[in-house]
Amino acid sequence: MDLRDINPTFTLRYITDAGAVVKRRLLRREVSVLEGPTANSLGDAGKAWDIAVLDDNGTDVTSQFTCFT
Repeated sequence: MDLRDINPTFTLRYITDAGAVVKRRLLRREVSVLEGPTANSLGDAGKAWDIAVLDDNGTDVTSQFTCFT
């Protein structure tokens, strides 16, 4: 069984010079430990902007992830 079927998933999205990046169906841990810090580092370097994490309802929950605070 895929953990995504029984746990909440999130969408991480941001913009780069190359265009929009959208990563769907990420587990909380994937956002917190891997994808979020990577996006945040890109943002700090000025290479990504408009970074947001959305829940399954499309609500912005970025502030719930410490890698963005």
